Order: sequence, then structure tokens, then C-alpha cells
Amino acid sequence: MYRIRVTEAMKKHVCTVREEISIGECIKVMAAEGFRRLPVVGRDKKLLGIVTATDIVNYFGGGGYYSIIEVKYKGDFESALEEPVSSIMTRGVIKVGLEEDLSEVLKKMGKFKVGGLPVVSSDGKVLGIITEMDVLSLLIDKVSSDLKVKDVMVRDIVTIEGTEPLKNLARKIIDCGVRRLPVIYEGEIWGIASTMDVVRYLASSEPFRHMIIGLVEEVMNVRVISIVQPGVVSVDPSSSIREAYRIMTNEGVDFLIVMVTDKLRGIVTERDLLSVCIKEGM
Repeated sequence: MYRIRVTEAMKKHVCTVREEISIGECIKVMAAEGFRRLPVVGRDKKLLGIVTATDIVNYFGGGGYYSIIEVKYKGDFESALEEPVSSIMTRGVIKVGLEEDLSEVLKKMGKFKVGGLPVVSSDGKVLGIITEMDVLSLLIDKVSSDLKVKDVMVRDIVTIEGTEPLKNLARKIIDCGVRRLPVIYEGEIWGIASTMDVVRYLASSEPFRHMIIGLVEEVMNVRVISIVQPGVVSVDPSSSIREAYRIMTNEGVDFLIVMVTDKLRGIVTERDLLSVCIKEGM
């Protein structure tokens, strides 16, 4: 069991948003701060919910939240940006207290398949956040050095063609329950499209360049390749999971593409590495 206190791993600097903030402003905060999840708080700073980049993708055409735009705003992009973030946030947030240890954190992350947990005080105020990578930084050296990337990587990969419209990416993200997809262009892997790529695009001035009559449909009709940076960070399947973690931290990413002789063979994420910690620590 991992008897490491939450306070040893959590980030005390946490960016929160108020429940009345607009989705447009929330997108700007996410893009500027680089956080894909933001705790939502009330005037008393107590935790009310959490909003993620996936929720944003859902809202702008990937899933059920898009009905708000269709029904309430008749598809108008600028009006849709004014909707309160409380409409799409997740309530009943899975959270941890200061008195808990990493064993409890691992149980919750594993059971509820979440990558980050707000840390709250006894009266519900947000004090910090603890993420998969925060936990990995403390536990990766405790797992077997014999474990290889091929032992934990995902082989059944969902991809998307770079020439497809952004709305197709949004639907795949929601329908397949993934945050990132390898982008294929002219038969080769071009880059990785993620929920945060969509957020950064929506936060920029680019959507307004693609609108004629101001509809979300126009905004989400750009090609996937236009919002994705070329290139990927890769790893060999025979590399150890410790080496995979080292590459992730050095490159500032939370996933790696698994390549063999320039061919896509799989993907390994921080969650895959964390699953090993969960199995060995319970």
C-alpha cells in the first residue's frame, strides 16, 4: 500500500472558475493556463463541479451538450459562447481530502477513470488538485523495472484522417471515450489531435475567419490537420515503462506513440502507466 499523503503530491496552485462564467471565458482560461480540467466554485470558493476540455468538445458538436446550441441558440457560435459553464460542468465531483493518502487516490482514479482529483478542505473549499502525473512522479520508481511499454500499451487505436472536418474529430472523441487521436495524412501519421487542440482553436480568432453566417457548423467544418501541430513523440515497445515516463516528462506530454520501423503500433498514456501502479500498490 502507498502510505504517501495527498499533500506530498498535490499541486497547491489550482486554477478555478466561477459557476456563472461563460463557456467562452472558460475556454480562454483553459487555453491560456494549459489546464484541461478546471474546478468550478461558488462565491464561497466551495467546489460545485468540474469542467473539462472533453466537456467543451461535447458542447461544440461531439455529444449531447450540442443540443443546447441547436435548441437555445439555433446554432449561433457567438451566442453559444455566452452559455454559463454550469450548464456543462460535471456535478458530484470525485474529490479527495487532505487527510487521505495515495492509496485512496489510486482507488478513486482507477474506479472512476478520472485523471485528476480536486483536493478540498473539510468545508468543501478547493485547496489544490492531484493528477495522474503527480502520482506517477512519486510511484514510477516503485514498480518493476522489467515491465515494458508493450505490456501496457493500447493496440486498438482510434485514428482520424487529417482531411476530415473538426466535427468528426469531436464526435469520435465523445463516442470512443478518448482524449486524443493520431492524425493520418497521405497514409502516414501526421500528428496528434487532442481535446486541448480543439480548445485552443476555439479560444483563438480562427473560428471567426471561417464563419459566413456565424454558425457553429461553419466553425467545426475546418480540416483536422489545420488545428494540429505536425510531429509525434514516440517510444519503442521494448522500452521500459520507466523510460516511457522519463520521455513523457522530458517532452512535457502525457502520452507516447508506439512506433516500430516508422509504423504505428499503439499508444501509451500516463493512465496506462498509472494502472501498473494501481495493480502493484493495492
